[in-house]
Amino acid sequence: MDLIFGRNAVRDAAQSDPARIEKVLVQRGISGDAMRRYIADLRTLGINVQFVPVQKLDQLARGERHQGVVAQMSAITYLALDDLLAQVAPTRDDVETIRPLIVVLDRVQDPHNVGAIIRSALAAGAVGVIISARGGAPINAVVVKTSAGAATRLPIARVDRIADHIQALKERGYWVVATDQRAEEPVWSADLTRPTIVIVGNEGEGVHPVLRDRCDHILSIPMLGDMESLNASVAAGIVFFERVRQLGG
Repeated sequence: MDLIFGRNAVRDAAQSDPARIEKVLVQRGISGDAMRRYIADLRTLGINVQFVPVQKLDQLARGERHQGVVAQMSAITYLALDDLLAQVAPTRDDVETIRPLIVVLDRVQDPHNVGAIIRSALAAGAVGVIISARGGAPINAVVVKTSAGAATRLPIARVDRIADHIQALKERGYWVVATDQRAEEPVWSADLTRPTIVIVGNEGEGVHPVLRDRCDHILSIPMLGDMESLNASVAAGIVFFERVRQLGG
């Protein structure tokens, strides 16, 4: 992950490309009107500001002068969701003709999982990824490496609350699916040849209940061995390539 040190450098980065800033770390206990305005300006740009001990900043800066402020930058530039959707299929007719596959990552925290999911998604023909701004791993150097570069080739949008956008995706013509081992419908019984959004849930908690309630299908992956669940990236890959199979790939 790229780091930027110092108040002016961080301000310039925030103003020129706020979508790339994962968060700004500010020295805990720092005060003054100028600093309060500085933090307020960052938050106005939608940037996540966190307060940390000065020792944390010293560790990150490795001797560089940080002035109590360090920004952590994403390895990519995120798209706005509307821009991603317009790039993939601008109209509902386009959605129905192209039948895109878009992957949603719901608070997936392990960057190796994120990278593996994105790699499998690209291999299975996915045309975009949507991630949550909070609670999941950012698209950092580990994700890019694990994805074998796929994270730099697929358009990726980041949104604050995924659940707020599900209905709009449905209205554009997408069907929304997720997996849960408790579900009765096996993955191969769903029609995945349609325009499809696949939601991949958090490693420990699965798909958030609010998102589950808004899915068109909750699918299970039948297993013969004595295991309760699969790794998130493995489960996602099975869904992606069941779609490839259904499409005749």
